Amino acid sequence: MSGCPRKATIVATTDVLLFGIEREVFRTLVLVKYMAQRLRFEEIVAGIPLLSSMDQYERAALADACEEAPYPAGSHIICEGEFGQTFYILLEGSAVATQADEAGVECPVKSYASGEYFGELALLRNEVRAASVVAETDCRCIVLDKAAFERLLGPVRAILSRDADNYAKHI
Repeated sequence: MSGCPRKATIVATTDVLLFGIEREVFRTLVLVKYMAQRLRFEEIVAGIPLLSSMDQYERAALADACEEAPYPAGSHIICEGEFGQTFYILLEGSAVATQADEAGVECPVKSYASGEYFGELALLRNEVRAASVVAETDCRCIVLDKAAFERLLGPVRAILSRDADNYAKHI
């Protein structure tokens, strides 16, 4: 598919029925799927008030850097005390942020619904995670790694920092 010479020969050891697809058809299918995902991510980003001020080019660049990750109900998306490397936007489902008290009991401090984001504090402050985030229902998140977060969200960094102060109200 990449236009390079074949690296291996495959020999059937039994009777087989093969299905073939031409390179251009394959590339077109991949491109169509990629563009649909990119447009979906751009729409989601545009719907988040914090990020809605980004222009179309910035949203497209952000959408290109994003990946989608599923989290089953009850799973930890973020673990308190771990070094943060990822920013999350909750695409579907609900999640809850918890913090361990002195006795080690997890206490809920904030709930998240579709379209909300989390994980930015550890990235902004270069600190460990201040809380855990657990999927209450099956969730799908858009994830952005630290390098892309710093490169692409520079224009909203001041807003994220200001909003980080609001977490004190929940904790």
